[in-house]
Amino acid sequence: MGQQTIVAKGTIFVNGQPVEERAGVYGLDLLRFIASVLGVEYQQALGLGFEAQNIMFALRQHLTPLINLAPAAERPSTTP
Repeated sequence: MGQQTIVAKGTIFVNGQPVEERAGVYGLDLLRFIASVLGVEYQQALGLGFEAQNIMFALRQHLTPLINLAPAAERPSTTP
């Protein structure tokens, strides 16, 4: 029989090879940081994906009124 490779869910690969560590920013940490700096409260969740979703929802609610108050020239484009 062939050799079976077990890959951990969080394994990071570079050029097809697993690496021990990599420099970068974890997206959920960034979302938590932005919410904290802006004083945005969000619903806690058990799953990391649900937590990220809740933070993004709360940030959108917080920022949408600010974006809508901006002059049209300063608003982000909504067309692809």
